Amino acid sequence: MKIFKNITNILMIISLIALIFFTINLNIVPIKYIVLLIIGLLLIICLFMYLVIKKNSKIVSIIQIIIILLSIFIISKIIITSRFFDGVKNIEETTIYYVITNNDSTYTNMEDLIDKNIGIINIKTSSYTKAIKNITDFINVKINKYNNIDMLLKDLSNNKIDVILINSASLDVLEELDEEFKNTIKIIKEITIREEIEDNNNISIKDPINILISGIDTYGETNKVSRSDVNIILTINPNTYQIVITHIPRDTYLYLHGIDTMKDKLTHSGYYGINMTKETIEDFMDIKIDLFFRINFTGFVKVIDSIGGVDVYSDKDFIGKKVHFTIGWNHLDGKKALAYSRERNVFKDGDFVRGVHQEQIIEAIIKKVTKSKTILLNYDSLLSSLNSLFQTNMSTDLMKEYVKLQLDKNPTWKIELQRIEGHVGKTYVYSIPEYEEYITWTHNDSVDKCTKVINGVIAGFKIDILK
Repeated sequence: MKIFKNITNILMIISLIALIFFTINLNIVPIKYIVLLIIGLLLIICLFMYLVIKKNSKIVSIIQIIIILLSIFIISKIIITSRFFDGVKNIEETTIYYVITNNDSTYTNMEDLIDKNIGIINIKTSSYTKAIKNITDFINVKINKYNNIDMLLKDLSNNKIDVILINSASLDVLEELDEEFKNTIKIIKEITIREEIEDNNNISIKDPINILISGIDTYGETNKVSRSDVNIILTINPNTYQIVITHIPRDTYLYLHGIDTMKDKLTHSGYYGINMTKETIEDFMDIKIDLFFRINFTGFVKVIDSIGGVDVYSDKDFIGKKVHFTIGWNHLDGKKALAYSRERNVFKDGDFVRGVHQEQIIEAIIKKVTKSKTILLNYDSLLSSLNSLFQTNMSTDLMKEYVKLQLDKNPTWKIELQRIEGHVGKTYVYSIPEYEEYITWTHNDSVDKCTKVINGVIAGFKIDILK
């Protein structure tokens, strides 16, 4: 019995010391709560010593076991939280490029292309430059630059050039538009370019910021270059406790950054990487984007399922992605929520309705996760799904500072939703000039209004006087 008491005494002391250590090391708990924790533990120890003096061994043993188990439980949650922050992946973009020739060509490998003509798109992205260098470092070729992919493909088809270099996202689109296209070409070489974008460590908790939330239309890993189907600017001023969520239509017709020959759709900026999307929006709205999050479909579905689904109110009865949504409240699991937030074809104002639906889903998630019962019951799976949900160049230190701010001051944030308005039409675009595409002509007054609110909140003005 004495040995058991000694063991439980040692385990209790170790568990309490470990609890304090892990809590401080996590660095998201405000000092005042750490002080309260230490005071509380000291009171428990005093009570424990009092009971020892009174020789109430049965109650002492029960209290020891409770303290040990409770400490282990809290430490396990702290470790899960710490792993979440450590596991948040920086942006590592993977772009796959293909060296392509006509299907009936005699070329079969790179050696066959020595001194041959290779067609490239005249676009200056770092990954494309690296892919070209990958070829020119290996063999000598004659570079032919084109302003769009349409002329590039025509000259390949007419044998004016021998091969072309395009990325996998462009190839996927071409195959979607023309099912026979893949039968007319053959791939000689695949080039994988990986680029890591480091954290932006120059931002403190006191700095107002604009964050680009880019939702890419892929499943699986989030580091693939693909269309940017969701484009939202999250403006946060931690000094005035104001947040503005600005939705930009995916099909907004604009100039991609560094390309002034022909306009394109905003969603196509994703073909050229997250930086292209960021810089294109900065040009278009005359704002500065400090950070970005990139989100994919797989993580989105997981996070919805991990919190037990969400409830949204639909003012229309419609079928989207083979899912029937009725007028009124709809309970959505991950796949249904994804279908609801992506559907646009069944609506007259498709992209604008989709923007509303995306905001509804975001609001529903916030309401669900702020319920303590939901967080406690799904804590492990929620953090696990969040890790697969996004990549970001926000530093983990800044993330922790925002959590600490909320725990310390528990401010009431004023949230304003706004979206850029416009009207839908069809025209030719830079990335796929051979085919007419649905685009959104945005209204200048709407863009100006949204820009005014964003820059005003960054400057510290109240939202109410900016509208």
